[in-house]
Amino acid sequence: MKKLAFLFLVLIALVSCEEDNDLTVTINESGSLKVQVFDFSEGAYGGAYVNLVSFNGNNSYVIHTDSTNNNGVCTIKDVLQADYRLDVETKDSENRLYAETKLIQVVAGKEKTVEMNPFKISGEVILEFKDSNDEPYAGLNVALIPTRYYDPGNMTHEEFLEGAYYTGVTNGGGQLSFENVPYKKLNSVHYYTVYVYLDEDEASYYSNHFSVNTQGSVTRTYTVNLGK
Repeated sequence: MKKLAFLFLVLIALVSCEEDNDLTVTINESGSLKVQVFDFSEGAYGGAYVNLVSFNGNNSYVIHTDSTNNNGVCTIKDVLQADYRLDVETKDSENRLYAETKLIQVVAGKEKTVEMNPFKISGEVILEFKDSNDEPYAGLNVALIPTRYYDPGNMTHEEFLEGAYYTGVTNGGGQLSFENVPYKKLNSVHYYTVYVYLDEDEASYYSNHFSVNTQGSVTRTYTVNLGK
């Protein structure tokens, strides 16, 4: 009987130890993230929009939204160890939107530094215009418009120009080009359309949208029947 009582006490002691161990185990699975954003000239860009996105298959969730300080830095603390997507959006002096996306991994107990420059995610657009006789169309007014501003059935001439990212006039060879045209905005690619005009009453648009090539230039050729 005494032996049974002793075994019972030992069993209680073992269970108590296991319960205490369970309560005191602490696992640190978080790290931190430092995002450095640059401008066109590789200087610090303050006010960049920063999203930290958790994803699982086709599902994604924004778990933290912030912006960079005057030094171009955004620090995110207590990030659980995992793979994430980092989305950063900036804009230039003309309010043109640029964005960059990177897949990153946060490791527990460490600070990860990620450098991003959305302004480099851009390319050159070269536009060529010919008249109905296949001759270069010089002196033509041109606007390059991102499709998010673009609804031709309901837009006036002023609205076309207000929504344009770039405007210019063709040279003697019927050409003009735009540099540093942004490839994407936050969460989607920019698509562009071309609007041409001599004046408010003589204008036309082209519905074949296109995006830029971040590794080089994109050349588009159009035939124009205005004023000739």
